[in-house]
Amino acid sequence: MTRQNRGSMGSFYTSSNEDFMYDYKNMLMKGNLYKNEESALYDIARVVNLLIYLSLDRHTGKRHIKQVSEVIFKPENYQKPYEFTEEHEIKLNKLYKKMGI
Repeated sequence: MTRQNRGSMGSFYTSSNEDFMYDYKNMLMKGNLYKNEESALYDIARVVNLLIYLSLDRHTGKRHIKQVSEVIFKPENYQKPYEFTEEHEIKLNKLYKKMGI
């Protein structure tokens, strides 16, 4: 999935829609992609809009939709775990200049 697309779809295996956020967060944390849980949860909530939980009927072998959930991210009620500031930009530009980029 990429952020440049208007829409993306992916699959993630978990026991319920309720467990998705925490299971996905744990996967990201184990992969050392995030330094703290808050930042992982922040990014997940920011990019996931809809969860569709599919269940397998073991008698018929057919899948059916068991639950649909909307993930609502309210940034006004959440403190960003990391803010890229003007100071960071100045440091980054100095580093680029030093490296000749």
